[in-house]
Amino acid sequence: MTALNWLVKRLIDPVALVWLGIICLAVFLWRRKRYAESSVLFGVCVMLSLFGGSTLPHVLIASIEKPYFGTELSQVPEADVVIVLGGHVSIGEGEPHGFDSGDAIDRVLAGVELIRAGKGKLLLMGGGAADPPPHKLTEYDVIKPWLERWDLVDTPVRHLQLCRNTFEEAQAVRRMKEEEDWAEIILVTSAIHMRRAEAVFESAGVSVTPVACDFRSLPRRHNYLIPSSSGLLNLRYWLHETVGIQTYRWRGWIKD
Repeated sequence: MTALNWLVKRLIDPVALVWLGIICLAVFLWRRKRYAESSVLFGVCVMLSLFGGSTLPHVLIASIEKPYFGTELSQVPEADVVIVLGGHVSIGEGEPHGFDSGDAIDRVLAGVELIRAGKGKLLLMGGGAADPPPHKLTEYDVIKPWLERWDLVDTPVRHLQLCRNTFEEAQAVRRMKEEEDWAEIILVTSAIHMRRAEAVFESAGVSVTPVACDFRSLPRRHNYLIPSSSGLLNLRYWLHETVGIQTYRWRGWIKD
């Protein structure tokens, strides 16, 4: 890719276009000697570059994901059940395979890999909703035909009923654990979500072996300083988890 093509690709991002427009306006105001307004706009541009065009969002995300780096399949102990938390698919009208996969589809793939490696006797799918409110379908309802068509696992596959959040999934698993007398449980979710998920399950009395996937801080992005939608999205993920874990503590769903 030539330097010109790279620059055009960066600048056609909506966030970059807004950033460029703000710079032009700031320069215009500066030339009109409206220094206060211009300085504010330049400050906004610096913030956009910092949070949307630098490596800062990836550093923040890595601080959450770091404890879960480098887990090898061979090192994961065998368990009674492999739990794949929801948040990975939705209804996909017109999709050839029958569902719309999100970024977190890695959760399903990781769960299948663990089962195929003999790490679990049961695959338990989370209770995330696959359709808009009022929810009627779980994610498993829409992904089940695909799992069966490809014959991906040779163990039983079960699923949780509709759950609104990770806390409800943990409570549902706690009840099933007591009924089924599960001893060892593997928990699969996105790396950035694992800290909160593991804490919620442990606080509910469900000890788990965490296996994270969907790492967002890898590969490490270059520092271009031209902000992008993906850069701000990573900042959003970090804020979501940072605020989320504090909210769960406030509600008593996570006990220190």
